Amino acid sequence: MVDPVVGHQAFTGRLSIPYITQAGTVNMTFRCMRDHDCKTIDSSHKKYLKPKGLDTTLYGVADMFKDTLDICLTEGELDAIVLSELVGLPSIGNPGAENWKPWWTDLLRDFRRIFVFCDGDSSGKDMGERVQRELGMAVVLIHLPDGEDVNSLYLKKGAQFMRELAK
Repeated sequence: MVDPVVGHQAFTGRLSIPYITQAGTVNMTFRCMRDHDCKTIDSSHKKYLKPKGLDTTLYGVADMFKDTLDICLTEGELDAIVLSELVGLPSIGNPGAENWKPWWTDLLRDFRRIFVFCDGDSSGKDMGERVQRELGMAVVLIHLPDGEDVNSLYLKKGAQFMRELAK
């Protein structure tokens, strides 16, 4: 293993998730890949880390430029990757339910429908309801079962099941 660049030691052993747009990489997140509950390690051990100085942005915005009238919104980058790359549904990811920015609604106004995949917890439900309040009738809330997110449900039920949810 190559030694990390000075100042980047905190990102060692984490999955790098680049935020790529038509202009290039505009953001980066690093996800813990250890098989444990990050919340139980200590208060400084976060599941996701971001380099200092980077703002919170939507993940997967290149999918907004695909030839489609509909788009999916997930809580998290990996869920957006699963829907976009494995299920075949254009998707963007809100990097954490509490990170929704009100001005992002303007980016979604031209879509016929926005399928919001709400994680099966209170944060997921709250995020979906907030987006629906801000965007109105174009939003279709898809409430996932308790304890499930897009990734876990995809692994259990498969791509066709996920496509059926967004009809």
